[in-house]
Amino acid sequence: MDSTSTIFGVDISKGSPKARAPPLYAVVILKNTDVEKLRMLSKYKLLKLIHEYKPDILATDNIYELASGKKELTSDLQKLPSSTRIVQVTGGEHMKSLPGIAKAYGISINRFDPVDEAYACALLAQIGVGDVLEAFENATRITVTRARSLGRGGWSQNRYRRKVHGTVREKTRDIEAYLKEYTLTHHASYTLKVVRGYGGYSKGEFIIQVPKNKLRIHGGHYGDAQVEVKSIEKDRFKFKPLTKPKHPYIIVGIDPGTTTAIAVLKLDGERLHLGSSRTTSTADTIETLSNLGRPLVIATDVNPIPHGVERIRRSFSAVPCIPPESLSIEEKIELTQDTGYANAHERDALAAALYAYKKYKNKFVQIERKLDNYANSDEIKAKVVKGESIDAALMQYTASKPKTIRIKKTAKPESQNETATTKQKQEEQLSILKEYIDDLQKQTTNKDLEIKTLHNKLKTLRTKEYKKLKRDKEIQIRSKKIKHLTIEVQRKEDKIRELRDRNSRIRQMRRLEMTGYATPVKIVESFTRDSIQQAKDASGIKKGDVLLILDASGGGTATADLLAQLQIKAVATYNEMSHEAEQQLFINNIPVFSAVQLNIKRENEFAIATTEDITQAITRWEKNAEKYRYDQKQEWLQQLIKVYQSNRKKELKKQREITVNGVENR
Repeated sequence: MDSTSTIFGVDISKGSPKARAPPLYAVVILKNTDVEKLRMLSKYKLLKLIHEYKPDILATDNIYELASGKKELTSDLQKLPSSTRIVQVTGGEHMKSLPGIAKAYGISINRFDPVDEAYACALLAQIGVGDVLEAFENATRITVTRARSLGRGGWSQNRYRRKVHGTVREKTRDIEAYLKEYTLTHHASYTLKVVRGYGGYSKGEFIIQVPKNKLRIHGGHYGDAQVEVKSIEKDRFKFKPLTKPKHPYIIVGIDPGTTTAIAVLKLDGERLHLGSSRTTSTADTIETLSNLGRPLVIATDVNPIPHGVERIRRSFSAVPCIPPESLSIEEKIELTQDTGYANAHERDALAAALYAYKKYKNKFVQIERKLDNYANSDEIKAKVVKGESIDAALMQYTASKPKTIRIKKTAKPESQNETATTKQKQEEQLSILKEYIDDLQKQTTNKDLEIKTLHNKLKTLRTKEYKKLKRDKEIQIRSKKIKHLTIEVQRKEDKIRELRDRNSRIRQMRRLEMTGYATPVKIVESFTRDSIQQAKDASGIKKGDVLLILDASGGGTATADLLAQLQIKAVATYNEMSHEAEQQLFINNIPVFSAVQLNIKRENEFAIATTEDITQAITRWEKNAEKYRYDQKQEWLQQLIKVYQSNRKKELKKQREITVNGVENR
């Protein structure tokens, strides 16, 4: 912690936040080597002092000494300077006693003096002990509302309401303009929700994903509008360490190869890092792990351990974790089913790390249960992973703790008789104690044998239970796989059935064509490109086919050109086709008939007409088409003659006028 920072240590001097009478606080202000101690301050004076000094840290042994509950504490936190952090020096979720922590750091404390406790809180926070309270999200709510009531009304009520709502709207727009500029430059986002009123807004509410202290917007009254700026509180209070521990022990899973993947877990199982790269060398991997922490266990998902992983393990002198046999894909999926990963390489590395963590998890839990101070738990866990027993590691931890030395007073010299009597008594006591020790050693030997027998029984039971659990898991995984494959088989059978039906329809049409008596008519649902393509895929439209379009109302010239490209023989419809489409088909010499004209018989997905009916209809259509084209040519020729005659008359008239004018001029 920076020695120039200002720290407030706070403890209750009198009363309680939950009592009727408000509490009084003891406050110690610590800045550099300067110490100021205040014994009896009300909460109002405490808040005033905080705003005056703007301390970096407000340290306490319990945050609920500052307020009666979460609601009141959150309200007080909104009033504090944005730079002030609340630190609970006794820890976050798992609190410890203040005297115990102070003793561990060599700070003497009088538990019956609130000023002494406040001073201890300030000193502990100064050296980085404690957890910072996180009560708010990294988001801010800005609310713009009316600054005054509209009243009961009168002759000018509507004009007054319009004026107030207009002011709220203008202030909302000013803030929105600022937030737009801010979000563009800082890559943030915001939302706006307005409640419209007569002549403007009655309320505008912004939520922006930025902490309050980053914005240059202040609450207060602005004419008829008021602005309230508040941080958005979390659902529940959270804590984070005041100082980050450097280089924690980590469990590493590595999947080597063309793409190298690394998964890193803390000793509590929390994921610290997961990534993969094609360009990572062994040196890069070692550097990455060194930056993340101290590798305690390096694990792999295959047996034997790959050479590249072994090189990395040796460079850190880490404990290897290799499964008895290479993990199957099912086991790796099960290990990582509740986590996210980008590819199979990351999954394998993460599975190896999780396998190693589960291997040591029970021992870690036992260590935490036996410890009264979690600060050194990782060191003890590391000793156990490296081969020491839990009890031996704990004994080393206990031995390393400072002991209290007590000096006994010097006894007065005794007479010779008293010395002899005392010596005889001591020898008798020593004899009794030796016998007692022998009995205890016999009992210990018997207990050791009994414990060994029970351990063997427990090991046998665990092996059986493990095999049973493994078999159950394999059965469960295979059942899921069978279910998945059954669904896949059913889907493929449905597809095969569909293709068989299609082939059967095509064969029936081919047989009808081969007889020559009847001609199959291929059905198209509607006169669109998609329907024509679907019919082509299902029935195989080819040159010379006759099509039956069930709904011919939607097509145009482009759709008609598509039929011309397929070189079909004729088209039959149930309803009228557009004039443009029919004209385009006529140009491409494709006749259009009604289904009645061809006597088409339809059943389900098939249609058929006699070859004779189709031939006669096409012959009649061709005669009519030839006559129509002849009439069109005659009409075109007559029209051409009429245009020529008209133009010739106009030229003769002009010549006559020129001749007459020339004669008159002479």
